[in-house]
Amino acid sequence: MVTGLQIVAPGPSVTIRPEGFPAAQEEIARRTRQQAALAELGQAALARIDVALLVGQTCAVVEWALGASYVSIVQAEENELSLRYGVGTNPTFSACNDAAMEHRPLLLCTLTLGDPVVFRTMVADARVNRDHLRDVHGIEAGICIPVAGRERPFGLLTVYDDRDRTFAPDEIDFLKAVADLAGAVILNAESEQARRQAEERFRALVENAAEGIALVDGQGQLLYTGPSTERVLGYHESLEGQSLLGIVHPEDLEMVRRTLRTLLGADGTELSCELRLLHACGEWRWIEATYKNLISNPCVRAIVINYRDVTERKLAEETLQHLAYRDTLTDLPNRFLFHDRLEHAIEQARRRNTGVAVMYVDLDRFKVVNDTLGHTIGDRLLQVVSRRLRDVLRADDTIARLGGDEFAVIIPEVARAEDAGSVGRKLIGALREPIMLDGHELHVTASAGISLFPSDGTDVETLLKHADAALYRSKDVGRNTVQLFASTMNRRYTERLELEMALHLALDRKELALVYQPLCDRENRTVRGFEALVRWNRPGHGWVSPAEFIGVAEESRLILPMGDWILKTACAQLREWRDAGLDDFHIAVNLSPHQLSQPHFIHFVHDTLVQYGLQPADLELEITESAALQNLEWTLSVLDQLRALGVRLAVDDFGTGQSSLVYLKRLPFTTLKIDREFLRDVQEASDAAIFASIVQLGHSLGLYVIAEGIETEEDRRLVEEQQCDGMQGYYFGRPMAGADVAAWLRQFRYPAAVA
Repeated sequence: MVTGLQIVAPGPSVTIRPEGFPAAQEEIARRTRQQAALAELGQAALARIDVALLVGQTCAVVEWALGASYVSIVQAEENELSLRYGVGTNPTFSACNDAAMEHRPLLLCTLTLGDPVVFRTMVADARVNRDHLRDVHGIEAGICIPVAGRERPFGLLTVYDDRDRTFAPDEIDFLKAVADLAGAVILNAESEQARRQAEERFRALVENAAEGIALVDGQGQLLYTGPSTERVLGYHESLEGQSLLGIVHPEDLEMVRRTLRTLLGADGTELSCELRLLHACGEWRWIEATYKNLISNPCVRAIVINYRDVTERKLAEETLQHLAYRDTLTDLPNRFLFHDRLEHAIEQARRRNTGVAVMYVDLDRFKVVNDTLGHTIGDRLLQVVSRRLRDVLRADDTIARLGGDEFAVIIPEVARAEDAGSVGRKLIGALREPIMLDGHELHVTASAGISLFPSDGTDVETLLKHADAALYRSKDVGRNTVQLFASTMNRRYTERLELEMALHLALDRKELALVYQPLCDRENRTVRGFEALVRWNRPGHGWVSPAEFIGVAEESRLILPMGDWILKTACAQLREWRDAGLDDFHIAVNLSPHQLSQPHFIHFVHDTLVQYGLQPADLELEITESAALQNLEWTLSVLDQLRALGVRLAVDDFGTGQSSLVYLKRLPFTTLKIDREFLRDVQEASDAAIFASIVQLGHSLGLYVIAEGIETEEDRRLVEEQQCDGMQGYYFGRPMAGADVAAWLRQFRYPAAVA
């Protein structure tokens, strides 16, 4: 069975260099802020807040999403520019005496082009008053986006930044979407204002008339339509004598019948509703109608219908609704709509005494695609995956994209857990066939976790939390599988969440500490170095084993600040030992593959050594063989630079991963540390031969070979007999505080050599 996500390039084999890890993370963060900003604006627009308030909110969310210095919306009327709203941390704009100076050349150019204009003040650009923007306001870069109006742009959205920056394609697309949304709301407001003015004019001329007027009897037969019929519905001929129901949309027929029956219940009754009527051109038009029963009025003797075409408003509302509740990439429901539908499904299940399944689906190793092929391919992959998953489900099921590569599914009317598991397996199976994108054959797998109403929870938050716990278990057991929630998962999920939250505070609260274990040299019978090992004194729990929290730190990326702290603290301790006259050994520090992926890691190591007055050879960095093989080309580049700097490099826990002679020859290690597992049964001839071959392999590559886990005199003798260069373990010394090293060295005596 194929698991994970594999990338097969067309033609001859090629090596894809993973580049821009931080840029990828930053882009994910940018896109998350952008989606949140669009959702907030969509919600505000749906709430029909005042246009002036919405304009201000638009500027505020753009400033937040892009981290800009100043954002404004300027209205353009007959080439006259007027500032509608401006917000930002740059105070010079509000203090500027000539408010139009910084806007006019740029905005008039944008109005003329009708397209976004991006500029940098350090680059000559006739479209921009560079001197004023740079010298008065300190602006280095900016962008101007047209805000659509009915016949010409309503105005312009401007973003200024006091940093010399560029605007990524996703940021420009985000600004276009914001401008389109603002334009739609403004158009809607203008339409509403125009309607109110028209109503006032017509009311002054014709009582009870807005844009159209019709009279019907109690059975819905049209008694009068007048010239408004042609204006609103395009009918040149009179519709008198025909039934109103004949031009009503089939889905609205029952609602119109109920309205007529209600109206006939009492004289003078007035009702309003929206319905769709057939236009003469064959299109359905949205009509807002007000009915009043004047049958008893001898001058009328009919039901009076005042109506107007609100199709544009309905379309604008649908657009806003779509932006507020749909994922812009896949057109699936977003998190807001998913929560609404899940609440509705739970209520339905309560009334009908049925079940509901909630499922989280997460792509396995999707980050590999973004990091190697780029986010454009990653986005297209998500679109294909969303279509495949959607095609597997029933019409009554809901699938939503919650963000990134995370999807959520609601399956109503579920009777048994086995049925939910079957649906989960179908979803996983839908990704079995490879996906071809730009010549790349992508093999995608996914993991899923399922919780059930009411057995696993009776509210939205509990069901989602338990589905997430089941998903975590699915990832934990090997991915590409489906797991149903069990109560034991909840306990483990809660404990892990508590551990991660506590670990977030551990650095700030100085709960972490380093201990140091000696590394001994066989030939010189001396201590050649100390390995720095991290420990956590968790309040209320005591000392926590690294095995319990290092994995959590890796997954949550807390390993990055933690790793920086460990390296600095270890170097500071070595400096303290040097000052105390202890200068015959180096310090060894373990590395995470996440640290190697940081673009400034080499500089960080160099600056740390300089800060504490250490030589590069005073530091040995250890990385496990499995970590070294992740993103091999990138790791090779970073390790080569570290060796060029003069830092020692050790491959740790050798023999437990996937190393081969080919990899060892390519990677610039200076030290090979054999995992302690090889000492367990080394008394057996076959195991001893394996151990000896590893030592010989290391020596043939010019590596200093260290055996880990030396705990007894027998271990030491067996290792020395194999000519291992160095040893580490409890036999020589347990991990100790930095302050205890000097006293330990004074009493340390290396055991006698093996005869």
